[in-house]
Amino acid sequence: MAAAQAQSQLLESVKQNPALAKQLCAELRQMNGSGIASTSKQAIQTIAQQRQLSFTDAEVLTTYVVGLYCPDVR
Repeated sequence: MAAAQAQSQLLESVKQNPALAKQLCAELRQMNGSGIASTSKQAIQTIAQQRQLSFTDAEVLTTYVVGLYCPDVR
């Protein structure tokens, strides 16, 4: 339950701050340009390290942001 609540707060932070989502989209587009998929282990680990998140939280955040804010990112 605590993990789900933490993820919910994480997603809510992006909803409340669209600039954060745009920044993440830009980072993921840059990775795409280098041939790195947003769903790859390398991309998720990079996001996790940059944002000081667990791998799972970074994976949830990335999936959420790509789905809602930058569906062009692969």
